[in-house]
Amino acid sequence: MKIQARLANDEDAAMVDGWMRRRGKLAWDPRTLPPTGVVMEVDGVPCAAAWLFVTDGYCGVGFLHNLATNPDVSAVRRMAAARGLMDVMRDIGLQNGCHIILGGIRDKRLLKTARRLGWMAGDEMETPVFLKI
Repeated sequence: MKIQARLANDEDAAMVDGWMRRRGKLAWDPRTLPPTGVVMEVDGVPCAAAWLFVTDGYCGVGFLHNLATNPDVSAVRRMAAARGLMDVMRDIGLQNGCHIILGGIRDKRLLKTARRLGWMAGDEMETPVFLKI
């Protein structure tokens, strides 16, 4: 398998929205996504994507958003792409002065993958909240 990262574009935001809707999840309005989006391709097929909101260098916090995988590809390809994506998100965070990246993962397999890569799970009783204005 050839796994490759590329920057996300407007069409990718729509693609990820489709992946999330098929899973009954809500994606954000593409107009609100930062330029730090990445799509991981396996053998040229988009398999995973995410965006990283980066605060100014003063507080060094990044927010992982819309981590999603393509429901039309095998679990092996999705997880391989997700592993690569989490590494790329870490690298983008480091390049932008982040000391910590916060985010949410609900899928148990993705959470297991994240833990293997050094990500830590927070309080599982906490529910992420947001206000769309």
